[in-house]
Amino acid sequence: MKTESELIIEAYECQDACNLSGIVFAFARAMDRLCEIANEHKKGTEWKNTHPMCLLYSSKIAHLTRTQDHQDQHALNSAFDLAARLKFDLKVNKQYQDMCNE
Repeated sequence: MKTESELIIEAYECQDACNLSGIVFAFARAMDRLCEIANEHKKGTEWKNTHPMCLLYSSKIAHLTRTQDHQDQHALNSAFDLAARLKFDLKVNKQYQDMCNE
């Protein structure tokens, strides 16, 4: 089981990586461990959200997706618009299915 310091060092060492999926999977594993540490020390969501490990991983993810400092604002806006449309369409489709099943 990794220590809090080891988690931070691992996140720091990922800063030269270029594989988004590898970073995301590493972040997920590290976050699981950080949540265990948080629970052991009775730390909450804010502590986890602003933890140095999380800041390092999220910064790298933002860099790889070109959303750091909103470098590609159009792409980010398009992603939000697409997600909102998909969520709306899913909701409407579910309501239609529910009506048909009555």
